[in-house]
Amino acid sequence: MTILTIVGIATCAYAFHFAGTPPVHSQKDEVAAPRRPTKTSIAEKILPALGPAMMYSFWAKSCFDILRTTQCNTADHPNDSYLLCFGILPPHRYLVAWALVIAAALIRRACFRALGQFFTFTVTIQNQHKLIRSGPYSIVRHPGYSAWIILTAGIVLLHIENLPTANEHASSLLQTLEGGYNLLYISLSLFSLYALLIRADVEDTMLHERCGQDWIEYSHQVPYQFVPFVW
Repeated sequence: MTILTIVGIATCAYAFHFAGTPPVHSQKDEVAAPRRPTKTSIAEKILPALGPAMMYSFWAKSCFDILRTTQCNTADHPNDSYLLCFGILPPHRYLVAWALVIAAALIRRACFRALGQFFTFTVTIQNQHKLIRSGPYSIVRHPGYSAWIILTAGIVLLHIENLPTANEHASSLLQTLEGGYNLLYISLSLFSLYALLIRADVEDTMLHERCGQDWIEYSHQVPYQFVPFVW
């Protein structure tokens, strides 16, 4: 069981890293088509720095979880004798969170492949930009953000254990610190999701201006932004 748990933690961290890393080809300097200036929100300004910080802190927490799993599974009485044996998610809850993160990464991968060079992590219209209607973009207009909704649900579930408000009795300093970290990470994850979702209308407006009638036809064929038949 210890090996399976460690593999689960490692694959979850890698999936999160993959989903939050721009495709290699989109990191190249692309010439953007001229467009009218748009007002940049505070969330949009913070997001480029916040994303990598959250990604690497997730790796750090994953390493801590691997250490905790190894220690607790080799202890005779982990709850009484070992410092790190607290706040471990129940297996069924961790499995749900793991499945959400993996599913989100797979959807993001499909989006990377469908958009190709047009998938960037900034709101950009390139000179050769065109509408993509295949793959996940035939289901919703912003499947990359749909995947991030799923990913955020998994991340919240992974961090919901040992929150400060969940413990009425006195906790150790390490428990208190982890609880504060979890609460902060959940808050920043929800903020990041909000910052991404508010981009959707901006992107729709820019594509409408760029593609004209093609975008209007596409928006009629695919009327939902994130969730089919809902949103």
